[in-house]
Amino acid sequence: MIKIALFADVNNLYYCINKKFPGRKLDYDKYLALCNEYGSVIRSLAYSIQIKEESKGFFTCLSKLGYETKIKIMTDNRRPNYSVDLSLDAVRLSNQIEMLILGSSDPIYVPLVNYIKALGIKVQIIACGVN
Repeated sequence: MIKIALFADVNNLYYCINKKFPGRKLDYDKYLALCNEYGSVIRSLAYSIQIKEESKGFFTCLSKLGYETKIKIMTDNRRPNYSVDLSLDAVRLSNQIEMLILGSSDPIYVPLVNYIKALGIKVQIIACGVN
């Protein structure tokens, strides 16, 4: 079975799905199940920004579903960036996987996708296709 790592850009998925399908939300349990159809997801990581204590329950739910949550706290109206963190984690895990699934349609990840592909690792983007 193909070993997979899933990297979900929670904010991008939320924004794009809401833009394309107003009022709809992603079912992260079904999303993980879909990713497992490609092989065996050995790591699922969810990256997001938290504003104060808002969404704390959401991140707890993600953890219970099996996602490793990587959260940056927004302070002083400064929006933290986690694209570098996601990219570094992907590179670190690249020697353990045969496929990377990226849950984001943000073009900032194009260099990461190209790098991972150059290593001979399959890349599948499962996102909304809107940015």
